[in-house]
Amino acid sequence: MSGASGALLAPPPDGVRAGPAPLRVGPSVRYSKADAFEICGALALAESVLRSLGRETDAALVGAVFEVAEAGLTR
Repeated sequence: MSGASGALLAPPPDGVRAGPAPLRVGPSVRYSKADAFEICGALALAESVLRSLGRETDAALVGAVFEVAEAGLTR
């Protein structure tokens, strides 16, 4: 596995799962409330479809994005 610099990365230590890198978020983006509800609806549907296809890891990732979007609605 090679990183952006082309250097080889060592495998994770025993007991540590390799996974996606943490999400790094840049400047915030503002959406209208109607757009935010549509985004949340699409994410909820995508999570449900992924779960029905047995893609639990992908569904969990989409669910995490949904939670971030939903949290933005409650502010």
